Order: sequence, then structure tokens, then C-alpha cells
Amino acid sequence: MKKKVRFYILTTASNRFLEWGSKKAIHDSNYKNLKLHFEPRWSNIPYKDAVVVVNTFNNSDYENLVQEWCNQKGIECHITKSNGSPGKGKNELLKIFLESDDDYMVQIDGDDILTPYGVSLYKNLANDNPPDSIIIYHQWAQTVDKYGQRKFHSIMNNPDQPSNKKKDATAIYIQVREMYRHMKDYKNKVDKLGGVEKVVDMYAQYTSDIHDMCRKYNEKYWSDTKEKYMVDNHCRPVWYSRKAAKYRFDEEMKIGEDTRYYLHLKTAHFNGDLVVKRLKEIPCSYLYNMIYGGLVMENSQNMTNLDWMKLYMDNVSKDIKEGKIKENPNLPELYVSIPENVNDYYISQELIEDEVTAEYDEQIEELKQRINVLKQGATLKWRKLAIELGVKRTAVKSPHYMNIPIAQPNAFLQEFYFHKRIVE
Repeated sequence: MKKKVRFYILTTASNRFLEWGSKKAIHDSNYKNLKLHFEPRWSNIPYKDAVVVVNTFNNSDYENLVQEWCNQKGIECHITKSNGSPGKGKNELLKIFLESDDDYMVQIDGDDILTPYGVSLYKNLANDNPPDSIIIYHQWAQTVDKYGQRKFHSIMNNPDQPSNKKKDATAIYIQVREMYRHMKDYKNKVDKLGGVEKVVDMYAQYTSDIHDMCRKYNEKYWSDTKEKYMVDNHCRPVWYSRKAAKYRFDEEMKIGEDTRYYLHLKTAHFNGDLVVKRLKEIPCSYLYNMIYGGLVMENSQNMTNLDWMKLYMDNVSKDIKEGKIKENPNLPELYVSIPENVNDYYISQELIEDEVTAEYDEQIEELKQRINVLKQGATLKWRKLAIELGVKRTAVKSPHYMNIPIAQPNAFLQEFYFHKRIVE
């Protein structure tokens, strides 16, 4: 009998808006991202193959908007209870999957996206003797630089070598110092903990300890581009059988709940309770979205608040004592048939240099220089205008890597884009 698989998309209101001065649900960046899953240029998932799960905290406007849009498109949609944690949303999604007649499901965070290659891969996998769960490694994310160019880059990996606390501390110091200078609440917190130097040393130790923990328990692989062995800091579970879906996420953690879950699945595999395999993301099947920030950046204050690392390590240490997590070798590889023509947005294809490319790059560099001049002038004029309007303090651009920083009151805590220069 033919097995059934569907794509389960988990969406929540981001409270990051794409229109100046708007706090309407229709302008929420995650509402835009949700629709990309079904657009021909992006994932192009058929409506009948998708299940949308809304899990957002105290935001009925967003719930109603998504429900109405799904009803118009004929997409199955569920509104679920939220406590504000990502683990709660994923557990609600797992419950809905288990209540369905689906044999397998692919879980997608609503702000991320599958490549067309990924959609085809997972759709065809259901009837090809799949494992209970698939975790991905050598992963990719998309960002947009200050010039409006979309960038794809490898994420969440480190060399398989001892940590360098001194090097980590140097990088952490720059971030902590900037936040300390500009954010009053952050400054008060750092002062209570003993000052910048002490906080930097504490966070550098967390970073060192968590790296050592990843080297012991996470996946390792050889990187041809870097010519060294790497450790994947977070291997994402994307594929679930009904058996795998009976495991549950932590509903209190804000960051790291899915890495902890992966380690539970990995241990279950080596205990003989599940069949779990790992898939190298070449070509790329699942693409993280780092354009608009996100829950991780929000809760870590752009990775300047690393308290979450201590909580993660405490929880993993507890699981190790209870036997839920054990030291094991790499998971077995999932080998898939790769078609001759792959659409993963050219993420994993090498760039071929030629005269046309070189001329194009030269034009791009000239355009970037013009943008820099305009950006600097616009920023100065906005700061001058803000001062004339009586604004005493202006915000640090947030997140740090967005298009054009502009002066705005600190009280106006919205992320938006003054010029919509992101090419759709």
C-alpha cells in the first residue's frame, strides 16, 4: 500500500514588520514567509500536500489572518495553544500529525523553506523504505547583505579541534561591548554580573564548553572545501515516522530544544528503538532564513546574551545522567539518488568564472560604492532630523546586518526596512 507523506509548516507571529510604522498581522514577516512555501519560484508545495500549524502567543489577529488565507487556498490549518516556546509549537504539531492518517511528515519552521529539490526528495522518499527520522547536517542559510544581495552560506559548524577560548573571547567582547554601550537594560544586567570583562570570560567559557560537548555527542564530517573535519553544532530533524513523532520536545527552553531532541533520537537509534539516518545537505534540501533575525537572535540579543548555553548544557548533562543521551558514533548515512538537474537555488553549485561574470562583478562593486555614499548621507540626515525632533537616543540598527541603518527612537522597537531593496 502506498505510503502518505505531507509537509507540516509551523508558523508563529514574529512581530517584525515589513511596512513602515505598521504592526498589522498582514505585514508580519512570517506571514510573507508562510506564503513562499507555495509560490512557484520557491518551494511550490501543492496545497493538498501541506498542513499549516499556527502556534503563536496572544495574537489572535495573526491566527485569524493565517486561518482565513489557508481557507481560501484549501490548505488544512490548525490553531494551537502556545506558551511562547518553540518546543511547545513543535509538540502541538507532532500531536496533529499523529491524529492524521499520514504515515510520514516533513516538519518545516514557517520562516525557513524547502528547496524544490527538497520537496521532490522528501515526497518520493515515503515509498522508498525510509527511516523513522532523518536529520540534516552541513546546513545552509540565506541572508541579505546591506546591498540587498541574497547570500547563501554554510552554518552551525566548527572545526573538529579543541576550542580556542581566547579567540572566542575576542569576538564576544566586541559584541558585548557594543550592547553595553547602547542598551540600558543590557548594561544593568552586565553590571550586576560583575562588568564587561567578567561577562565576556563567562560567555567564552560557555562557548568553549558547548563546543567540547558537541565534539563528543554531535555529528562529524569531512569538508572538501575547508579540507578538515567539522562538527555540526545542530543537526535538524526534518523527517518523522509516526514512531519517531512519539518523542517530545522540551517546552521551556527558548534555544537548543531541537538539538537536544536530535540527541534523544540519535540515542534511540543506537539503542535499537528507532532507525535514524543523517543526510548531507549537498544538494541543499532545507534552507534556514536569517534575513529577518528570528527567535534565536531575539532571545540571545543578537548572540550577546549566551545564558541559554548554560541552560542547554545543564539539560543535556541531566539527560546524560538519565541515559537519554549517550556518546555514540555518527549516525548512518542516508544515500539518495540525486537527479541530473537539481534546483536548490544554485546553493551547492560551484561558481564558474568567465569574462561576463568578471564584468558583472565589476559593475556590482561600483554600485556598492554608490550605495555606501548614499547610505552614509541618509544616516547622517536621519540622525540630524531625529535630534531636531527632540529624540535623545537613537537605536542601534537591529539586527546588525540589515540594509540601511536609520535613526529611530529606542522605544519604537520594530524591525523594518526603510528601502525595500531585497529582490523578491
